[in-house]
Amino acid sequence: MKKLDPANQLLLAQLADGRFHSGEELGEMLSLSRASISKRMAELRRLGLDVFSVKGKGYRLPYPISLLDESRLKASIGDNLQVWSEVGSTNDLLKDAASLTSGDVVLAECQTAGRGRRGQTWVSPFGAHLYFSLFWQLDSRHAALQGLSLVTGVAVAKAINDWLGDAVRLKWPNDLYHNGRKLGGILVEMVGQANGPVNIIIGVGLNVAMPPESASRVDQPW
Repeated sequence: MKKLDPANQLLLAQLADGRFHSGEELGEMLSLSRASISKRMAELRRLGLDVFSVKGKGYRLPYPISLLDESRLKASIGDNLQVWSEVGSTNDLLKDAASLTSGDVVLAECQTAGRGRRGQTWVSPFGAHLYFSLFWQLDSRHAALQGLSLVTGVAVAKAINDWLGDAVRLKWPNDLYHNGRKLGGILVEMVGQANGPVNIIIGVGLNVAMPPESASRVDQPW
């Protein structure tokens, strides 16, 4: 897992509008040389961002992206969330955490090892979709939690439909569809003893703005 350093975060925030920005403009903003800007662009490309340059115009992304705003999210949800630039998977990050409290949430701009059901790959390009996981501990047996995946799917569909006007449908048990195409999926994982407290990790992936270069990796209508 990693976070962008403050300078790269500011650089990416400037490029997020999808317009050209000259090396001189970006250098003045960050008090960096044009050579340093070029080096930092290479670091952004390593995240999978298609930053390109045109002589006389500068740098740009091929399309605008919407970045996660950690301070705004914490103001709405609380301080029990983390925002990362890159993780293997948000579910795995919570599973590997040393200490967690019910309600802890982790979000990421991209996943390098995003997973769906049955171990399928979840395509997770940078700054394109929503990837997040929630931790909760329940004092209940596994048998009492068999419907959790379905209930979670219903809850997420209802939340989205509050904006889209009843346009999202749930395909059993936990795939979200919009106009016959897959919008999102949910992966619920449980860790704990059969007769003791159960740690629940609920991962959600929602397609928001699929980049063309990532679309070819998806083997179903999205």
